[in-house]
Amino acid sequence: MELQYLIVYLEVNALALIFLGIILFNVNHDFGSDLEVKIFKMLILSLMIALVVDCCTHAHYRHAVFFSVPILKFLYSTHMFIMSGLMPLLWVLFAELRLGFSIFTRRKHLAIVVMPCIIIFILAYGSMKYGWLFTIDETGAYHRGPLWLHQNIVPYSCFMITTIHGILKAKMEKSIFKKRQYYVIAAFMTAPFLAGILQAFVGGHPFVGPASAIAMFFIYIHIQVGMNNQDSLTTLNNRKRCIQYLNETIEKTTPTNPFYLMIMDINDFKDINDTYGHIEGDNALRVTAEVIKEVVDKHYGFVGRFGGDEFLFIVNKANVDSAEAFVNEVNAELSNRCKYLSLPYALNAAFGYVESASNNDDLYKLIEKADNMMYQNKEQLKRS
Repeated sequence: MELQYLIVYLEVNALALIFLGIILFNVNHDFGSDLEVKIFKMLILSLMIALVVDCCTHAHYRHAVFFSVPILKFLYSTHMFIMSGLMPLLWVLFAELRLGFSIFTRRKHLAIVVMPCIIIFILAYGSMKYGWLFTIDETGAYHRGPLWLHQNIVPYSCFMITTIHGILKAKMEKSIFKKRQYYVIAAFMTAPFLAGILQAFVGGHPFVGPASAIAMFFIYIHIQVGMNNQDSLTTLNNRKRCIQYLNETIEKTTPTNPFYLMIMDINDFKDINDTYGHIEGDNALRVTAEVIKEVVDKHYGFVGRFGGDEFLFIVNKANVDSAEAFVNEVNAELSNRCKYLSLPYALNAAFGYVESASNNDDLYKLIEKADNMMYQNKEQLKRS
């Protein structure tokens, strides 16, 4: 009977491993920034390692292995606790990046997030001698230590941080798409939390690992669905959606209802990457995206990331005083945001724009005209 139960236990964890393997194999650079992809992959791998260690632990304790080395029981239990500290840390780093809060550029915040994980590492390894989190008696039986319940506070506190932050961001967000994205991140902890409660009262069953795998799969599917028309780094419309929307706008254009097509390029963006690194470069793009989205929303326009540090705007002529006034407003707001965030660099942009008042205008010729004007402006700035 015990062997049959062990087989079922291993089968459940094996299914979770298959799910995670599929996700790991399919995550690519379109999933998010380079840093987000790396952290998400590390999160998947840590969960997969935890599931494998969990399988080995139960196989060993139920004497389903052909050798019995006491030290293995200590190592299995120790590394399960280490994974329980590492996975929440990786989730916080990933979730906060998706929520637009770059912990990596704030050392104090990073230290606060990492410290609980280090404490769990110390408690886990120390338990092999002092029994803080667990003990294994002479008969090889596992027992929870005096600090077992307390260490659970760390992972669930990490999950709670992202849940609260996600809900607050969702409530303040006007965009329905972003609001949905933030609520999904906030809901991530639901399955692991409920599974953890069951695990605390009903030991010896595979609750937390498979529940965490389901939560990871849900996050992956949600992000994949949103990738069709969204730029993964800035959460603005992507190039594909820009072309679609521009084509739709041209078809509806009349001489009495003209619009401006604008293309913006961040000045000296390569210097930011070279001086402060690509992580800060990604942060600069996010800050820029937040600012231009706020300005565009005020004028009921459209904005998308056209590629690299280029952004495309479509604004009805009737909704702005002039193209020049709109350009000045964007640069003024960028400057204000840099000062507010105390960024070590300035963000400003070169613009090119063209007015369209006919539904016969060629989409790519409009883009070319705006693009040419933008590069002329950049050259003028360099000379001056």
